[in-house]
Amino acid sequence: MMKKKWLFLCFVMLSLTQVYSQGYFYDLGQNGFTMGANISSNNGTTLFGVEPSYTLNGKLSMGLGLGISDSNDFGSSSTFVGPFINYLVVKQGEKDIPLNVGLGGSFLHSTYKDIDDLTVNIISVHCDISHVVETSYNLKIIPIVGFTWVRSTVNIDDFANISGSALGFSVGGALVIDKFYIAPAIGFSDGESSFVLNFGMNFPQ
Repeated sequence: MMKKKWLFLCFVMLSLTQVYSQGYFYDLGQNGFTMGANISSNNGTTLFGVEPSYTLNGKLSMGLGLGISDSNDFGSSSTFVGPFINYLVVKQGEKDIPLNVGLGGSFLHSTYKDIDDLTVNIISVHCDISHVVETSYNLKIIPIVGFTWVRSTVNIDDFANISGSALGFSVGGALVIDKFYIAPAIGFSDGESSFVLNFGMNFPQ
């Protein structure tokens, strides 16, 4: 049971930065900087993160996720940091295709404040699908579904290693008003669920 909760916590950490591809916010061929923030709370665990990123040509996004978590289950708080990358292999509008299809990956390194010599490394691969509905010039609605594979390794004082993997599914959407966006989502993994709220600003060039 503890391993299951640990894997779910890792999934939630990753979901803070992997609910969507930032390329959804930009037109094909457009570059831009996105400054995002996010928060999640579930069963005594609260996480907060920020995710600055840069998008090239409206398709390739690269960024850095940073955050903190506080968990009653593990009786400790943690910090996590790591890079992520997303690429829209299919961009809505290209060859009259009505959907976006994104692929991406990330790595997170987490350390725990009250547990000496404990670190957690998390890698993920994900795929998300979306459709952008432009209701007006400054307003977009983007329903999104995503699938994530997570692999985590717990290192204790460089002597003990505990590894595990999990699959996750998320459903949500983004509301884009001019440069501002808000993107709620619900993630599911191993019979658990969590709510994640993403929000931020886009700065197209």
